[in-house]
Amino acid sequence: MSLDVAFKLNKQYFTVGETIDGEILIHPSKHELILKNGYLSLLVQEKVYHPVECRNTEHKENVEIYPFYNLKYQLFQKVVLSQMKIIPFKLILPYNAPGTYNGHIASCNWYLIFDCDIDKNGKTEHFNTTIEFAVFAKEYSIEI
Repeated sequence: MSLDVAFKLNKQYFTVGETIDGEILIHPSKHELILKNGYLSLLVQEKVYHPVECRNTEHKENVEIYPFYNLKYQLFQKVVLSQMKIIPFKLILPYNAPGTYNGHIASCNWYLIFDCDIDKNGKTEHFNTTIEFAVFAKEYSIEI
């Protein structure tokens, strides 16, 4: 690929409602690239696993995927890159989303996704990269 992209986050773990301070580091491996329609997306995705019994002893799973949140923010419309570009961002995580978990019947994962189009001599090539990060749910206490 003619583009290297990395995420730099201010820390490794977050709590719902917290602000992520981060940067997207974009480095063209060719001398000059034209990028169009750059977006940063936050995806919170829940998976529900339904066991399916087979005639043999194997068990397969039917997985249903539910996007809990899928928020998309435009970073740029068009940019010409000849050297590394750093795009800073701040993103407030939703308060009412579940924290990260991986259970036997369900899981929830959080992702940041950067995607854009690369203009190659009039032809467009789509590019995306994803980082997964952990989010803790808020602690609640009930007084009786």
